[in-house]
Amino acid sequence: MKKASAILFVLFFIISYSNGQNNSTRLKAKGEGVEILDSIKATNMLPGTKAYDISAVDTGGQYVHLYAVQSKITILYFYDFECRFCDNATDELLKIYHAYKKKGVEVFAVPLSDNTKAWKLYISRNELDWINAMPEIEDIKNIRGNFKLNATPTIYLLDEQKIIFSKRLVFGDDVEKALLEKFSTK
Repeated sequence: MKKASAILFVLFFIISYSNGQNNSTRLKAKGEGVEILDSIKATNMLPGTKAYDISAVDTGGQYVHLYAVQSKITILYFYDFECRFCDNATDELLKIYHAYKKKGVEVFAVPLSDNTKAWKLYISRNELDWINAMPEIEDIKNIRGNFKLNATPTIYLLDEQKIIFSKRLVFGDDVEKALLEKFSTK
C-alpha cells in the first residue's frame, strides 16, 4: 500500500509541474493512501471543476472579473484578434450570443494579446456587445497555463457557479449543441 501511495504522489507532482504551474493543492491523507483525484481534475480543468477566476480590464479601463458575471451560462471565449480562424469563430459566437442572451447567456471574451489599440478596433469593427476583458500582459501566461490554451479560438462553457460543463470548443455548432443540451436538462 505504501508503494501505491508513493506512485500516486509522484504522479500528482508530474501532472502538476508538467502543466507549468505551481498548484497549491489540497492533499488528504486517507489511511495509507493519498486522495488526489480532485487535484488532477482541477489541474486539467475538467468538466465539473470550477474555472479559475480571471481579472482583466474592459474597454473603458475598468476591472472586470469572471466570477462577478451573473448569468445562467457564461461562454468563456479565448481568442487572438489577429487570427482568421478566430474571426470566423467570433462571427458565429456573436450570432449565438444574440440568440441566447435573453435565456441568460453571457460571453466573457479574453484576447491573448496585449495590443490594446488593435483590440479596441477589433471590438468596434465587429460590434462585440458582450463582456470584453483584456488581461495584463503578465497574466496572459498564467491564463494560457491554467486553461491549457495551446491554440485559439478556445471556448469553455460555465454554469452559474462558474463550473465547467463543456470545454475546448472551437466551432459555433459545438457551442450551440452544448447550450441546447444544457437548456434541455434544466
